[in-house]
Amino acid sequence: MVSKDVALTISSEIVQPIVEAKIQAAIVAALGEDTNLIEKMVTAALTAKCDHRGKSDNYGRYRWLELMCSNAIQEAAKKGVAAFLEKNTGLISAQIEKELGRSKSKTARAFVAGMTKCLKTSYRININAVFDSDRDD
Repeated sequence: MVSKDVALTISSEIVQPIVEAKIQAAIVAALGEDTNLIEKMVTAALTAKCDHRGKSDNYGRYRWLELMCSNAIQEAAKKGVAAFLEKNTGLISAQIEKELGRSKSKTARAFVAGMTKCLKTSYRININAVFDSDRDD
């Protein structure tokens, strides 16, 4: 009797879903419906150490849930402060004019005028002051 090798070619598109389904079924069977395991997994995920960006880090200073709560509170506080400043723009502008108006210099008056104009159009202000000491007067 003569034995011959037979080669059979099966597409990976057919094999892959079958293998994946078998692996998933084996994992589910191994885990069962152990609620204690799920509880441990959730606890581990929420209390995992992370860096200041929330990325996993065994040496991290933060716990993930604490960091997320802190970030959410800070975002809410930023929105609250922005709303307060927007609501009180007129009062802030008046106080700035009052404080800077005490000065008689043209620079202070120009600054007050610029601040007043800026506060009327936006609650966010960027101020850059550059003093050039090499200037000849």
